[in-house]
Amino acid sequence: MRLQQRHLVNTALMLCVVAFAAIFLYWLYTRTITLDDLSYHDNNMPILRWLALRFTNWSQRLFIDYTVYGILHINSTLLPKVVCGLVTLGLIAVICALFGKYKPWFTAMAVLLCGFQSYQEIEGAGYFTSIINFQLPLVLGLFAVKLLLSQEINGYKALLLFVSMLFATSLETVAFGMTAGLLVLYFYVPKHNRSFVTMCLVLCIFSIVLFYVSGATDYRLCVHEEERFPEYLETSVFFRGYVGLMTTLLYYCFNLNSFMLFLVITVIYALTRWSMIKMLVCAAVLMLIQYLGLLLNTELNSTLLYYRYGNTLDLTSVRIVLMFMLSAAVMAAVVYGIWRLKLSIKDRIAVLSMLAVGLMMRVGMGFSPTVFFSLGRTFIFTNFAFVLAGVFILYRQELISSNIIRTLIICCFVFCTAPRVAFMLSEDFKNFPTYPDYLMPEEYGGILLQCAEKYPKITEFSSGGKVKDLYGDVVSEAERAQAVAARHKRLVAGKNPLPHVFNVSDLTIYKINYEIRKNDPANKEETAKKSEASYN
Repeated sequence: MRLQQRHLVNTALMLCVVAFAAIFLYWLYTRTITLDDLSYHDNNMPILRWLALRFTNWSQRLFIDYTVYGILHINSTLLPKVVCGLVTLGLIAVICALFGKYKPWFTAMAVLLCGFQSYQEIEGAGYFTSIINFQLPLVLGLFAVKLLLSQEINGYKALLLFVSMLFATSLETVAFGMTAGLLVLYFYVPKHNRSFVTMCLVLCIFSIVLFYVSGATDYRLCVHEEERFPEYLETSVFFRGYVGLMTTLLYYCFNLNSFMLFLVITVIYALTRWSMIKMLVCAAVLMLIQYLGLLLNTELNSTLLYYRYGNTLDLTSVRIVLMFMLSAAVMAAVVYGIWRLKLSIKDRIAVLSMLAVGLMMRVGMGFSPTVFFSLGRTFIFTNFAFVLAGVFILYRQELISSNIIRTLIICCFVFCTAPRVAFMLSEDFKNFPTYPDYLMPEEYGGILLQCAEKYPKITEFSSGGKVKDLYGDVVSEAERAQAVAARHKRLVAGKNPLPHVFNVSDLTIYKINYEIRKNDPANKEETAKKSEASYN
C-alpha cells in the first residue's frame, strides 16, 4: 500500500512539474518588453555615458543596468526570454546545491517550491528588467552562500564568488540583507573560509556606500514620494517602520500565499508528525483561513495597492491594526514553533536567522515611498527565505523524503497556481501589466521638474533629455506646475490621481490623447479638457 501511495505521489509530483513548465513557458511566450524594458531598449546613448547619467540621476545598480541595457540592445525578443529561463533554472539548481540533493524527486520538489513565486507579481517594471533586478541577484546571492559553505575555495571558486557578490549586491536590498546574513554565516562556514566572508562583507559595504553616495538615491525617492505618497519621508521613523512591517505581515497572513503556507505546514508536521489525513485537513483549514483573510484585506492586497495611493488609505484604522496584530501573533507562533523543534541551538539560530534576514529585506522597504511602488517584486527575497527555512527544517529532521511532505508541497503548488492560470486565461492578462502614470506626461514631467529643483545637481536624464525641456513639447512649464499641484491636491483629498486603466479601449484613448497633445499643439487645450474630465 505504501509503495503504491509513493508511486501515486511521485506521479502527481512529476505532473505538477510538467504543469509548471507549461505555465512558465506560456508566460514567457506571451511577454513582450514593456515599461522599464522599453526605457532601456529605446535608449541609443553610448552605454558608458548612459551608465554615468543613470548613476547620477536614477540608480546606482551599475552591473544590473549594464546587463539589462546590453542584452536588450543585442536582441529584445528571444534573448531576454532565454535569459529569464536560465535564471529560473539557476534558482532551482542552487536550491538543490545548497542541500546537496540532486535526486529527481528532490529536484521536482525544488521546481514546485520555485513555482510558488508569481511572475505576474514581479513583472511590474517590465518582465526582463524585473527578473534581472530581483531574481538574478537572489540566485547569485544564494550561489555565493553555497560557495562560502564549501569545504575548499580555490582560485576559480574565489573568482566566481567575487563576481557573484559584485553583481548581487548591485541591488541595495541584497547588499543590506547579505551584510546581516554574512555576519551570522561567519560562524557557520569552515574557519579557512572566513577571510572570504570578510571579502563579501567589504563588497556589501561598498555597494551600500554607492547607494548613499549616488545622487540618484535622493532624487528617485523624491519622485516616488510625489507619485505615491506626498510628504511620506516627513512621517516619523516609527510610522515608516510600522508600514514596512504591517504591509509585509499582511501580505503573508491575509493573502493567498503558498510560501507562508509551506513554512507553517512544515513547522506543524515537524512538531506533531501527524498522519497524511490529519495533515491534509490541516492544510485545507489553513488554505481556507488564507482565503478568508484575503476577503478581509480589501485595501492592502499587493495587487490592489499598486493602483491605490498611500494617503488614500487609513493605515492606522482599527481594522488594519487588528489585522496587523493578528499577523504578528501568527509570525510569533511560527518562531515559537521553530524554537520548540528538536534541533540543535546552532540549527535553530540558523533557521531564525534566515527568517529574520528575509523579513528585514522587505520590512526595510517601509522606510522609503518605494513601499507603495515596487510592491510584489520586493517580496521575492522573503519568499525564498521562507522556502530555505522550511527545507532546512525538513533536512535536519530527516523528513525531506517524506511522502506526506511531497503531497503537501503539491497541494501548496496547486493552491497558488489555480488562480494564476485563471488570470492568464482572462482578457485582463492580455494587457498586463499596465502603468497608468505614463499616460499623463504633464503630471509626471512636473514631478521630475519639481524634484530636479530640489536636487539641482540633476541636470540631465539617462534618456538623454535635459530636465528643463524633456517634456517641453507636451505642455508648458506653467501647465506642468499646475498639473502637479492639482494632482497633489487630489492625493491629499484621498482621490486617486489617475484612473484604474485595465482595458484596451481606455488605454487606447489615453495614448491617442497623448499623441495628439505631443504632435499637434493646436488641439492641446480641447484634449486636456477631455483628459481632465476622464480622470477627475
